[in-house]
Amino acid sequence: MRDMVGKWKAAIERLGETLGERDTERELVLYGEDLLPEDRAPIPLFDLPAGSPEWWTSVKQWAVRRAVQAGDQREEKRATVVVRVPKGERPWV
Repeated sequence: MRDMVGKWKAAIERLGETLGERDTERELVLYGEDLLPEDRAPIPLFDLPAGSPEWWTSVKQWAVRRAVQAGDQREEKRATVVVRVPKGERPWV
């Protein structure tokens, strides 16, 4: 995570230097070394493919990577994603 956030910050800083004049001047606020809960924001539904369920926009964690069984290899863990719709986001309940 630290590596990903570091690369993201470097890219945003490079982009900020090349944008030129802006409609509104404001300070560039970068992430720390890790993402915090307050860094999360809902994805607007219009930014997702047509027909996407609304729960995809939730800031609640609904997908995790985990090993299928104890002792699985790292590659198996990376290949296994478990999706669980958050209880408050289930329209069929």
